[in-house]
Amino acid sequence: MLLISVAVLFSLLIPVAVLSAPIEASSSYILYARAIAVLVSPAPEGDYESLVTRPLNPAALPAGCTKEHKKIHAKAVKNCATWNTRHANFMGVVAVRITAAIHAAESQLKLAGPLTVTVTTALHTSRSDLLEHYTFYFSAPVCGDKPCTGHAYKAGAAKQARIFSSSHVVLYDA
Repeated sequence: MLLISVAVLFSLLIPVAVLSAPIEASSSYILYARAIAVLVSPAPEGDYESLVTRPLNPAALPAGCTKEHKKIHAKAVKNCATWNTRHANFMGVVAVRITAAIHAAESQLKLAGPLTVTVTTALHTSRSDLLEHYTFYFSAPVCGDKPCTGHAYKAGAAKQARIFSSSHVVLYDA
């Protein structure tokens, strides 16, 4: 019985000792502390233009409405559901990849926040870049008078981001 009590007491004290051990600071903590705020939004002229304006949620149908009103209502409900799905994908995948790209380039490009980034294309490849990427643009002092353009690559790609000046000079590529 005493042996069981000692074993239980010992098993309770080990996690406390481990949790209270000091953690050495690493460069990842420093990077996180410097990360700028990034506001990612869809471009009104790009692949995500349907996300610029959220459709109104349709009101509940009144009792005794016509078949035509039911059809219009069903279409409005479907439009809202489609918008919600696209918006969730945009915020959960696209915005995350764009933000990661900006944070990766932040130190080298000396970016200051908050930074507004506009996404123009969905995941695609191009003749100049065969890796699948999202295309975005933003303005910052390093860009000069015109916005910089960037490519944010999908998770697991060989690169995280490539950022160009308006004259197509590569400013960041990693």
